[in-house]
Amino acid sequence: MAAPLPLDLGINFDYTLTRDIQVTATSLDMTFKGLAYRQPQPPPVMETVVEPVFMENTLMAYVGISEFFFNSAARCLYEAGSLSKNFDRINSRAMKFALRVKQFFTQPWNLDQPLEGQVGLTEAPTISITQCDGFIFNMRIRVKVIAPETRRPDVFSVSAVCSVSMMVTIERNRLTLPSKDINCRIETSNKVRKVLVAPLNKLMNNEATKFLSGWFGEGVEIPIPPEINFIQGNVRYEDGYVVVGGDLRSTPAGRQRVADMVRGPGR
Repeated sequence: MAAPLPLDLGINFDYTLTRDIQVTATSLDMTFKGLAYRQPQPPPVMETVVEPVFMENTLMAYVGISEFFFNSAARCLYEAGSLSKNFDRINSRAMKFALRVKQFFTQPWNLDQPLEGQVGLTEAPTISITQCDGFIFNMRIRVKVIAPETRRPDVFSVSAVCSVSMMVTIERNRLTLPSKDINCRIETSNKVRKVLVAPLNKLMNNEATKFLSGWFGEGVEIPIPPEINFIQGNVRYEDGYVVVGGDLRSTPAGRQRVADMVRGPGR
């Protein structure tokens, strides 16, 4: 089964059953693997992943999601070019002053030109899941300041490594990011750059926050039928995967669908 990502990027999620559905008197067990891929490329060959283990059965439903699923989605987003952004003109006085000082010594002929910022990932972000820290995002980010209307636009460039850990929560059938307070810092041993880095840290933090909240802002959909929602959901983190559990409640559309099935066609 394939489901499109709710962004117009040509990215699909592919879900494949890995064994027959197992039914007992008290449970229905479906084991499948899911990954993201970009059209028109076929789904890549599935690598070995940590299989989720379910430790309880007190709630109606449990869904285990491997970190491989999230990494495949992040890789597709990066390859689609959606993880970089240009900014409006820089308005921070402290940032402008520091950048103009550097520009005075390197590009004095461009001092009257407006400055813009660019932030982008230099490689696909990696996502790991641990029992202690929940989701851990590792991102390599490059921050650039340019004078776009000049022949030599680059004014300043610096890279950063961000490691952000966070816990997510469940709402209906989506994983959401409850806190958008993300702290990343640019590290440099260059004394001149340290002066310029301080105001740029805020710019980079804002973009890291936008990237993560953009991914989790509307939630990452859990692979269950859209007519069903989780209630009283909980999230359990293990090394390599996350288990989402909860009781199920049918939506009005789901109840109508069941009623139509009971009545049968033409009734």
